[in-house]
Amino acid sequence: MNKILAPLVVLGLLSGCVTPVQHNTPSGKAESCVHLPKDQVRSRIANWLIDSHFNLTQQSDYLVQGEKPMQGMASFLLASEYDVTPMARVTFNLLEGQKCIRVVADLAGITNAHSAFEKSTPFNNGPDSVNLQNFLNKLETQ
Repeated sequence: MNKILAPLVVLGLLSGCVTPVQHNTPSGKAESCVHLPKDQVRSRIANWLIDSHFNLTQQSDYLVQGEKPMQGMASFLLASEYDVTPMARVTFNLLEGQKCIRVVADLAGITNAHSAFEKSTPFNNGPDSVNLQNFLNKLETQ
């Protein structure tokens, strides 16, 4: 019983310390409108993912995605018996508008990645999403 209760108490204490981030964007997620050709936007995102130690897992005209193993408390809380190493996954959706390329980022913790039992936990309102928004804000000038 104590083995089950202790992690729940720690989770409760930690969740009380973190203030959720509210993105003032149409999607409620980190996003930006970039005035560059789409191929340049994709390339800059892919470079940032590699520089941030992510592995590129998908890339198309409308999507760039990267993953890396999670560490720390989040890794402990999202691990499962099937796969003890959850993944951090960032997905960038690229949407063509009349004036710009709208880039919407989705941040999630993935349990049992790439299996039939994959489960996604959204982190779009967590502290790491602020770093993602800062990257998107600078994307045009990098």
